[in-house]
Amino acid sequence: MHLQTSGSLYSLTSHDNSIGPIQSSIARFLWLALGILTKGPVAVLIPGGALMLWVLSTGQWSVVFNALKTVRGYAIMLAILAPWIVGVYDAQGFAFFENFILRHNVERFSGNLHGHGGHPLYYLFVMPLMLLPYSGLVIAIMLRLKEFWGDPISRFALLWFALVVLLVSVSGTQLPHYVLYSTPPLFVLYARVLPSLNARLWALPGLVLPMGLVIFGLFHHLIPMPGNQRDEEQILLLSQVLTNWWWPLSIGILTITGVAVLVLLIPRWRLSQRLIAMGGVQLTLITLVVLPVISESRQRPLKEAAMIAKDAGADVVSQGVRMPSFSFYRDAITRETPPKAGQWVLISVDRMKEIQSLGYSLEIKAAGPGWRLIALNEPTPI
Repeated sequence: MHLQTSGSLYSLTSHDNSIGPIQSSIARFLWLALGILTKGPVAVLIPGGALMLWVLSTGQWSVVFNALKTVRGYAIMLAILAPWIVGVYDAQGFAFFENFILRHNVERFSGNLHGHGGHPLYYLFVMPLMLLPYSGLVIAIMLRLKEFWGDPISRFALLWFALVVLLVSVSGTQLPHYVLYSTPPLFVLYARVLPSLNARLWALPGLVLPMGLVIFGLFHHLIPMPGNQRDEEQILLLSQVLTNWWWPLSIGILTITGVAVLVLLIPRWRLSQRLIAMGGVQLTLITLVVLPVISESRQRPLKEAAMIAKDAGADVVSQGVRMPSFSFYRDAITRETPPKAGQWVLISVDRMKEIQSLGYSLEIKAAGPGWRLIALNEPTPI
């Protein structure tokens, strides 16, 4: 998705340092079509919305007319989208488009889908974390806002960034990765502000993740227990993993943190070198520490449950649990339908009373944080 939006950004701005018609209309509509295939209408909404805001702020309406009047562009978009549209309609009918467009786009924006609600200020706190280790450059951009607003390409990038932040902030469904739609123009602004910066202070956010992991490792046992069973089980399992892996995690985190401090202190390095190195440090931490811990505490129990179901050849349905990786591990689709006798059900612990009220004989096959895998058998006659 970010490759497609980056391509759209480039195709809309690659004309003599101003926003305008590109040399090849095929490139512009090619990126839009690929974006639709990847993520749906949002691939058009964001670049198109940013372009309209730019035109409104500059009065250059000819840009929109030149962008829309090409026949070749519509032809290439139709050639790319038509096979997918026809194939999906043939397989699933119009129900797919209702689910894809209305549920996964309109309902995500207008309501709280899957319990991922938030607050209008949610991304004020999430964005600095999502943009690590380059969060400091955002402050540098804000300090030069007036200068960037006077440049056509920088203004377009600012409007794109602002549009995404506004849309995700007012959306009824909020997830951390939504803000990543704002990164293509942000990287353009990074490139424009970086040559004017020298102080190593701008690389300081690179210490947030390694130091945060050190603090978390030392004081994770002080985390208060939440008020629901699912989160309590998740915290307990996470604590168990941290205890079992204490020494390798400690050595790894402290070593990588030392490297991050060294990167910040090395003399005669340019800021760009420090930032690139901090990016490598963060990537190493996520790859060698964060992801293995998350995988062990969240995915390992689910994978084991999926393999138990697969080996047993069980017909599994789900209730209150949406975990696509369970279907992936057992190599079969897990339908979300009411369970019947003889089936297995992957169910949220919040809905255990519902399954108990059906009167079946229940056998727990596997358990994980917030869910159970249960076999439903006919009650044993007395």
